[in-house]
Amino acid sequence: MSDPTFDNTETANLPRVGAADPLSDTAVLGPLRGMPAAGPQPAPAPGPGPVPVPGAWEPTAPTTGTWEPPPPGSGAWPPAGPTAGAWAPAAPGTGPAQPVAPGTVPPEPAGPPEPATPQAGWWRRNRWGLVALLPALALALGPPAKDAYDQITGLEPSRPVTAGADGWTEYAGARMRLVELTDATTEVTAARRPVRLPPGVRVWRARLGFESAETERIGGCKLLLESLDGRTFGADPDELDEASLYSNFCTPGLEKPGPAYETQSYFVLPTSAQPTAVRVVLSVESPRYARLSPG
Repeated sequence: MSDPTFDNTETANLPRVGAADPLSDTAVLGPLRGMPAAGPQPAPAPGPGPVPVPGAWEPTAPTTGTWEPPPPGSGAWPPAGPTAGAWAPAAPGTGPAQPVAPGTVPPEPAGPPEPATPQAGWWRRNRWGLVALLPALALALGPPAKDAYDQITGLEPSRPVTAGADGWTEYAGARMRLVELTDATTEVTAARRPVRLPPGVRVWRARLGFESAETERIGGCKLLLESLDGRTFGADPDELDEASLYSNFCTPGLEKPGPAYETQSYFVLPTSAQPTAVRVVLSVESPRYARLSPG
């Protein structure tokens, strides 16, 4: 039944409920229904997560600072880098490895200790004291020690060469003999230029004969007058510096050149010393020397 007052013609043009209206709530709110609502959201459901690999390295809790090595043959190794709780090798002799602080680099192991400086030996430290002790030792031992030292080192002649059956001694390529050995004290003190001698001494003159074709070989000889007790005294001593005496040792005088000649030399001895022989010494012939005796 229709209401006469209601015009169906006008209502016929209105949209029906449930029809596909472009301005309906479904058309407007439909795309927004998939967006999350405002406010706290629920936590997502846990996923499956990574699958653990057998033998892989897994760091322990950061608070422990320990490291557990992987099983042998796994090939795994902890990641590098200075991180909290990282493992650093310990220096030799310092105990087990210790964790390093975050942001620091582990210290390098200490190298080998430096070698100790060698100490000088006793002889090296006291060498100068020992050198200074030698003169005192020589004085304490006295002349016998000096004579033994000179004979050992060759500084003092020790092997005499004596005369043959003809009375001549062959030495350094020459023949020589003692022609005369006399007391010349009166000759010196009563000369035109007398010499005042110290008390208790006497002057001796030795005359030597030589035969040598090469006098230069014996030109640098040294003459010593030997006493009965073994002491020796050199020619031309200081006591005769003011005397007009000439000792030509082993070389001929200018007035008598030739292979055969004689020389004379003077010596000063204590009055208690008795001369017995003349020694002719050449350094190139040491330790050999010629010992010329009277006769």
